[in-house]
Amino acid sequence: MSRRKPATDPNSSIPLEHTEPIRIGKDEMNLVEYPFATLRHEVSPGTIIERHWEAEHPVTGRALKASWRVEGSPQLGLPTASDERVFLVLMELTREIGFSQEIYFTRYDLLQRLQWPHNAKSYARLTDAFRRLTAVTITSENAFWNPAAKVFHNRGFHILESYDIVAEKAGRKKAGAELPLSHFRWSREMTDSFANGYIRSIDLGIALTLDLPLSVRLYRYLDKKKHDGKPFFEIELRRLCEIHLGMTFSKHASTMKVRLQPAHEELVQRDIVQGVEYLPMKTKKAQKVRYLFLPPSGEPVADDDELDFEAEGREFTAAMQEPPQLELDLEAEEPVLTDEQKRDRAMQRMVRLGVSAPIATQLIQEAGTDALTLQLDCLAERKPKDAAATFVAAVKGAWAPPTSYTARIEVQEQRAQNETVRRRKVAKQREQAQLQEQNDAEERVQNEALEALFVTLPDWQKELIEAEVAQRMQFVTQHVGEAAAQAGWAATRRQVLREREQILAEGDTAPTPEQAQQIALQNILTKDSLADEFFTSLPNEMQNEIDVEVKARLAQTGLSRLNNEHPAWIGVRRTLLREKLKSGQISGA
Repeated sequence: MSRRKPATDPNSSIPLEHTEPIRIGKDEMNLVEYPFATLRHEVSPGTIIERHWEAEHPVTGRALKASWRVEGSPQLGLPTASDERVFLVLMELTREIGFSQEIYFTRYDLLQRLQWPHNAKSYARLTDAFRRLTAVTITSENAFWNPAAKVFHNRGFHILESYDIVAEKAGRKKAGAELPLSHFRWSREMTDSFANGYIRSIDLGIALTLDLPLSVRLYRYLDKKKHDGKPFFEIELRRLCEIHLGMTFSKHASTMKVRLQPAHEELVQRDIVQGVEYLPMKTKKAQKVRYLFLPPSGEPVADDDELDFEAEGREFTAAMQEPPQLELDLEAEEPVLTDEQKRDRAMQRMVRLGVSAPIATQLIQEAGTDALTLQLDCLAERKPKDAAATFVAAVKGAWAPPTSYTARIEVQEQRAQNETVRRRKVAKQREQAQLQEQNDAEERVQNEALEALFVTLPDWQKELIEAEVAQRMQFVTQHVGEAAAQAGWAATRRQVLREREQILAEGDTAPTPEQAQQIALQNILTKDSLADEFFTSLPNEMQNEIDVEVKARLAQTGLSRLNNEHPAWIGVRRTLLREKLKSGQISGA
């Protein structure tokens, strides 16, 4: 049977030695099952996605009426195919930070991840993606699954709740330069789904390098379906196209196949699936599509009764079809045969062909087993009416192999090389995935140990650590506020603990005077309430001097009429006080 065209085919754009790095992202599984974006890059105001179907409850098996409606704003339209890629990158970023609701980022980093050029067009494109992902409304009935409660939710929700993009200065970014932090917030429904674990890993190294929007959509869907261990997945053709892929309606199955064909070609070429076939359904007058998966071992799926690969009436996608392969008796993976075994095999093949035993023995003596084996293999191309007579004539006349035979052998050798490369690639990817999982597990253990160490520290050491964290987080706190900065606070604290772990383990039970002064100073520098208390503890003369400077600064901005209880006055006073502490004009002791 004809199988996949390997991604390592000589005509492929992917070099034989190419190995794609695994780039682990995450995908929300409800949005894998049902589309939230169009399959076009162009904006389509007024377009909606609305589907209705009969569903079955995964637990009770009860029949349900289900629906999924996706509607954008009249001006912005639905999210586009490019926005779907932005969504995948936002999920990747969320995974790295730890699935909090509010995620901080720079536009520069997002463009790097998307592999988009750093220009004004890309920045505008990114902003438009955030606008559409925030504006889109999804209304579901018996379609949004909650795995924790094992129920469907009938709900309307957005993907993003809000976003705030901070403009970055134009021009090339210097290495190590601090960039302004933008942020976005996932909707509560999305955050709940993350918390319930209804997410799955996806290789963005594959997803973001696929050329066609339909290929990306189909890859996300099939990647979810192949993890039950089955060698194939099949589904009614119309249900796949209209409900799960969001393709436009067509009453003809042939039209749907034509639309799917380019995506099928790309997925097969990239070794995402081994092959695709169409079969008639037994329960109703319709067709189903079957996707054949590559086994974990890299071996081709074997024919068996369950798969019924030889069933009549099967129709293959044109892109999957290859010229029929002629059977060879030589099997490349058999162990090397001895000379005696070669003679015995050649004798058996000649006798089965109809050559008498005496003539066969004579031919072995005159021509040798290698020449006989070659002519036996060439018979398939010669298509003789009398196979025995043609074979004997070819041996005695030392006929040259047909061109088609030579080409067939070259193709088989090339395929064997390609298969070796593919298996190495699969093994490399598996090794990378295992290493990533191991690193993640080790990091979790280390983080838990550091958090446990922090709990055991005396209070003064905890204050010293927190002061150091506050100093390092000062830039983030200034830009996003103390509450929002908490997302990175724990990670920074672990880093400080990691740097000082040995010192803390062997440290004194009480702080030195210098450490106590450092704790007090850092608290004043980072906590507004302590800064205010410190100000009131200063001599009246020094308080008056500071207030005079505050008034002068406010006068420069036209706010000279404010009194010393106004929030703006207090804010400037805190800033001035901290400047004097840092410069040593005032002692924090």
